[in-house]
Amino acid sequence: VKAELTATVSLISQVLPDMLADTSDNVQHSALHKPEEVRAAERLESAELLYKELAVQARSYVQSGEDLTGDLRVRLTIVVRSLQNLAYHLSKIEELCIKEANAEPGSP
Repeated sequence: VKAELTATVSLISQVLPDMLADTSDNVQHSALHKPEEVRAAERLESAELLYKELAVQARSYVQSGEDLTGDLRVRLTIVVRSLQNLAYHLSKIEELCIKEANAEPGSP
């Protein structure tokens, strides 16, 4: 999970400032992925494995009463879901960068 997200954050941190600083009509960046690679990455493919690992490990966690905020299993599930949301939004930013790089010169 960390490797997937780190690679995308690194790419966006390189590409986006370059694209915003470029005033020409034809903005290209060699680091951009193919659109189909971005769509595959937006799901955070390793999250499913992480959920399975958490399910196995969760058996050993002690449930702390009825308060869900103290339940480690719930907290870890929220973290994984947050990482999935992060991957989705990062992929949308990358997708917009690809669209901008492939846009016809002079188009809005």
